[in-house]
Amino acid sequence: MDLEEKGKGFIVVGGSKGMGFEVAKLLAASGARIAIISRQGAEDALATLPPDLGNNITSILGDATQAESIDHAISQAVETLGSVHGLVTANAERRYGNLLDSSDADWLHAFESVVMGTVRCCRALIPHMINAGGGSIVTLGAYSARSPKSYLFPYASSKASIVNITKNIARAYGAQGIRANCVCPGVIETERSKKRLDDLVIEHRINRVEAGSLDIANLGMSVALKRLGKPNEVANLITFLLGEKSAYISGALINIDGGTEF
Repeated sequence: MDLEEKGKGFIVVGGSKGMGFEVAKLLAASGARIAIISRQGAEDALATLPPDLGNNITSILGDATQAESIDHAISQAVETLGSVHGLVTANAERRYGNLLDSSDADWLHAFESVVMGTVRCCRALIPHMINAGGGSIVTLGAYSARSPKSYLFPYASSKASIVNITKNIARAYGAQGIRANCVCPGVIETERSKKRLDDLVIEHRINRVEAGSLDIANLGMSVALKRLGKPNEVANLITFLLGEKSAYISGALINIDGGTEF
């Protein structure tokens, strides 16, 4: 996909693995310069890439649950990249729990990890984007933001907040050249999902395709395409929203879930 992003700078928060890392790889392949911000660092992941991709990506330590940490990391990323055209906030930690089982600590964790993590990233970078003439922000919501799940009370509620925050950013800063869109993935074959599939294959003595169907059923979801999504499929959508081909899309909430009911 030609995104005409060669030489532009992008920040991917939570990009050391999963969907965030796939976004970084796609942007690097288009000639963009990327700063991955993560708590553990992305050096191990970058070591798996060929030099022509890895050389375009810088790993920066930063924790979005800590204001001082993420502010410093964003400043370091801006200094490294020179200017930043886009931001992806893929930072989040999911905890399972229904309303009665979820403690105050579970709710506060979701708020700090998902809501304030996103707020801090955007708050730190938007002034730089405005000074540079604008930019594109892509936040990560979730299918459950529009289709609540009883086993995801704190997480789904926090993701619903991301929807509102994203639309608010789009409205509040659109005149200053800022676009903001929210991508809501369904069941994606990330590391967590792969572990579930591995367990189902062993437990039920079935193949991975069958395990995928069983996993979807266990989660109480109805997926028209009858399979889990791939991280790179989500990354394709995110990189499109970051690029100039989506220049008139802002404030959008886009499901990428294989066709689900909500």
